Amino acid sequence: MLPVTLPANPPPRSPDALKVASYHVAYEVHMIRETAMWLDNHRVGSMLDNTILEAFLVHVRNMIYFLWNDTRNHFEDVLAIDFFEDRAAWKVQRPAKPALLDEVNRKTNVYVTHLSYERRVEPDHRQWLYGRIFQDIAQPIQAFIDLLPPDRLHPDLHQFRKQ
Repeated sequence: MLPVTLPANPPPRSPDALKVASYHVAYEVHMIRETAMWLDNHRVGSMLDNTILEAFLVHVRNMIYFLWNDTRNHFEDVLAIDFFEDRAAWKVQRPAKPALLDEVNRKTNVYVTHLSYERRVEPDHRQWLYGRIFQDIAQPIQAFIDLLPPDRLHPDLHQFRKQ
């Protein structure tokens, strides 16, 4: 059987399809915010705290991929650029990716989402600067929400829009 090659970019999605996808973006934003608040108010170290830290990192990783990738790894991946008719304008207007988020993405791959020989025996979870990570991802998320055309904005995402 020959491998099936799918185009890297699907045809443009309808505003309704994008509105549905923005519901899932809202979920990611909500989870980042809520897990960051939990981590800010608890001493990381217990199993529950580590689980919440890992959830925070996975949701941040999802948003890094969503915000800064212009081509998808999988045909059905949702990318921020999909929401804009003028894709070049989004590329210009989206904030630059902070260097910390590149490191977060790499470390999340090593310590959370993949078994890796790069893992240390006793990873020091205090090295996760979740307050700063939250700040670094919050601004680009806000830029996306504020630039998003209203017909592509699910009500659950609207709550995060600046008035």
